Amino acid sequence: MVLPASQMFESLNIPYFGPVDGHDVGALIRLFKALAELEHPAILHVFTRKGNGFSPAGSHPSPVRSPGLTRTEPIYPASNGASKFHSTGPFKINGDTVKSPSLPGRRSFTNVFGEHLTELAEKDSRIVAITSAMCDGTGLVEFRKKFADRFYDVGIAESENVQNCRMLQFS
Repeated sequence: MVLPASQMFESLNIPYFGPVDGHDVGALIRLFKALAELEHPAILHVFTRKGNGFSPAGSHPSPVRSPGLTRTEPIYPASNGASKFHSTGPFKINGDTVKSPSLPGRRSFTNVFGEHLTELAEKDSRIVAITSAMCDGTGLVEFRKKFADRFYDVGIAESENVQNCRMLQFS
């Protein structure tokens, strides 16, 4: 028998509130103030929609690796702009576009990191790259292309990455 979330938590004497609309800021503020008055833990279940109010983010949600996709296949075409909404620097929203400020002659930390790691991996076959659905956002695109057998993307599973690192030390 499967219990609804509210019954599951309340059976443990943990009050459950929700699900609530995460885009209703006023309602969230009222809920947070009410929850702050409690003298015990509680669960607040909030739903949001990615890109709510900004059509490019909603049209190009961040990728989640599907089960049938191998780790060497691109998650999405690089041209669709999906990676513009994670790990970004400052940007301005101009209508339905995102424009990053131009910084001539400056390279991002992400690019320098990715290039340097790839250079190190060319000299040391023990170097691997592990990411959680952030290949572009961590500068690992070139590493993935050159060293597919040493690149791991577990999707949105950060805890699995910790286990992967632990196991790799034994191999």
